[in-house]
Amino acid sequence: MLALFYLCSIAIVLLARQKFDKLVNPCSIYVFVWVFVVSLYNLNWVYYDQLTYTTYMYIIFFEIAVTMGIMTSYTLSFKIGSNRYMFSRSTHHYNDVAFQKAIDRAIIITACLSAISIIPNSIMTIGRYGIAGIMSNISNIYQAREAGELDYVNYFSPFIYITLVLVSVRIKKYGFKVYYVGVFLLAAINAISFGGRNNIVYSIILITAPFLIKRKIRHIDTEEKKKNRRRKIIITVAVIGGAYVLYSINFQRALNTVIPTNISPIMASLVQKNYSIYKTYQYLTEPLAYLNKFLEDPYFSFGANTFNFWYKQLNRFGLEIPRIESLPFMYIPMSCNVGTYITELIIDFGGIFSWFIVFLFGMITGGYYKRCLNDSYDIEAMCMISICYISIILSFFMWHVRSTNLWIAIIISVIVGKMISNRSLADSRE
Repeated sequence: MLALFYLCSIAIVLLARQKFDKLVNPCSIYVFVWVFVVSLYNLNWVYYDQLTYTTYMYIIFFEIAVTMGIMTSYTLSFKIGSNRYMFSRSTHHYNDVAFQKAIDRAIIITACLSAISIIPNSIMTIGRYGIAGIMSNISNIYQAREAGELDYVNYFSPFIYITLVLVSVRIKKYGFKVYYVGVFLLAAINAISFGGRNNIVYSIILITAPFLIKRKIRHIDTEEKKKNRRRKIIITVAVIGGAYVLYSINFQRALNTVIPTNISPIMASLVQKNYSIYKTYQYLTEPLAYLNKFLEDPYFSFGANTFNFWYKQLNRFGLEIPRIESLPFMYIPMSCNVGTYITELIIDFGGIFSWFIVFLFGMITGGYYKRCLNDSYDIEAMCMISICYISIILSFFMWHVRSTNLWIAIIISVIVGKMISNRSLADSRE
């Protein structure tokens, strides 16, 4: 079954290469992530149960469904009357100066709005653990947040995700400004104050996503090549900085982890060299072990994960809709409550209908990807494809569409995208 998975993955990458005329595309990224994680799992550095035929079949079917959805929507193009739809976007002839002013304005506004949450949350965390004790207490911060002991200011911090996309687009098109360092620091502080890895991983993906959208350009002059190199250096430095913060968080979380006895001699020797290697390997592989265990006795609760955010809002009005804040813990052979996006979609929609949902998600991703390629000024599409990349790249971990932060980011993307488009067009006409 492992060989079949590899053959299917290779076939998809080759087909996507022909379809998109470039190697870096949503299909290839998805396949790379899953090949990497499944390969790590099969190294058996931790003695999980072997993946069953059923588990492999679900992994393969989901891989086919999502990638076929991406390629299908990339091919489609339609309009009804004067209305444009996701798979077809008219390119507006913006004045570059007007667009640049609009995006700079949006960066400042979204960064300031995110600071309404990030700064008070950081002050609260520092007040409790001290500046020197924040990193050494990352695990305690995470546990306190999960237990609801920290009174966070919510709903504004996701603005930083949109700011990061806007900054990345701005750097890619026009260059770097010094105050963008403040945006990167806000993102790092946001991740540290929550004590989790997801926030910093989100930030890294959102910074790099706009640079993965590359339109085919026949000729680039020497000056433009120099600018491109400088932009790549800036983004690389930002990503390395984010990776260092992620490593620091992961290392501190690892110190509070008891290394189990059921690990291979190779893992035992690696742990002696760097204690966080086990935690990193566990982070990447244990969701597959959870999926494997879950498929032995799957259960159903309609939309409990996918619509978690919306169910939560409806329940505020007195409804009692069942939802799943996080998966129940299973022993696999360590305690775990993450099971890949496959587990959560099977819970939400059953084994068969979940393939249609994943195909639909692929179509949405492919549609926004096409819009970005057709119109580099389409900020709404750029924000949305960046969010789709989060769900694709982290699909091995969980179904991130369940995240309140991402739903808020989606809503902000639409609003900010429309505002920049309208403002740019208005300024261009003046």
